Parts: sequence; C-alpha cells; structure tokens
Amino acid sequence: MSLDSMGPSAGGGSSGVGTLSGTRMIHSLSTPSGVDGTVSASHSRGGKKLAVRIQMLDDSVTMFQVQAKATGKVLFEQVCRQLNLLEADYFGLEYQESQSGTKYWLDLEKSLNRQVGLSLIEPVLRFCVKFYTPDPLQLEEEYTRYLFCLQVKRDLATGSLQCNDNTAALMASYIVQGTEGYVQTFCVASLFICPTVV
Repeated sequence: MSLDSMGPSAGGGSSGVGTLSGTRMIHSLSTPSGVDGTVSASHSRGGKKLAVRIQMLDDSVTMFQVQAKATGKVLFEQVCRQLNLLEADYFGLEYQESQSGTKYWLDLEKSLNRQVGLSLIEPVLRFCVKFYTPDPLQLEEEYTRYLFCLQVKRDLATGSLQCNDNTAALMASYIVQGTEGYVQTFCVASLFICPTVV
C-alpha cells in the first residue's frame, strides 16, 4: 500500500470542498454545508461559533466549527475523529502568534478564546506530531506511522530536523520507498554511461 493511498481522505469523508490560497480545503463533517470560510455571525443558544482552519500534515486545510468558549480538547477531538486517528496522544495542534511569530501548542484544558496569542479572526492551526516515540514499533496503527513519516518529511524539508548527509540520504530513501513502494533494482550494463575524465 502506498503512502498516497493512506491520506486523510481515506480516514474520513467530507461534506464540501473549497480552496484556500491554492491549497485544498475540506469542510469537516461537523461544519454545516454552505460555510465559505467566514466566521458565522449567527448566535445560537451555545454562543458564538468560530470557524477554525486546520492545516494537516499533507498540507490540506480542513475547516471545523466550534464554539469560541469550547475547550481545545473539543477541537482536537473533532480533528482526530475526522482523521479516524486512534493513537491521538502523540499529536497536537500548534498555532503561531501573528505579531511575535512565537509558536504555541493548543492547551486542551483552556477555552479557545483564552488561548495565549490565538487570533479569533480566521484562526489557522497546524496538526502535527507533539511527542515522538523512541521506538516506531510501539506505534500500533499504520496510519499513525504514515503521519509520523509526513512530519519527519516536513521537518527535513524545512530544516527543523538536522541530520548529517548519510542520515539524510537514508531518510530520503525511506521516504521514496514509502511513496513509491519497494522497487527491485537491477543492472543493465548498456544503460550506464561512464563520464570521461579529461
């Protein structure tokens, strides 16, 4: 099974699709149809609804609607339910303060409107790995391993994860193998071209 076939679309359905700056945006099952990405002005019995965009590890963006006074746990559970993620303890939601650029983890016990530095005007959070396991064999779900692979791939590409050239080459080979599947190598002498040294 290739990694591409295991993306978030395999984990859950969507009720509508929109676009956000060239990236794919999927409305979650909890988002009412017709939501176009703006904060709902209607006030229901539960209070003000907040439209929150979550950037997933595959760079897709999914919109969730929660009450502004809801705890971070409510939003995080909606994201995990959308992904059909069972091993959620390794993951978290991260956001960046717009003025200072400081990154914070969403506090699951605090309400969204009480989070330090979280803008309530079109908030965007990132779903990412919060805790790495020392032994990948401890991960029971193949989908969890896939998400870890996406995180490592992103961290290598952005320079957040530093490694020497040999380790980088090994990691790149694992990523290619995970993406393309196992490819049996073979040598054909006529395919090789030897450069001449002058």
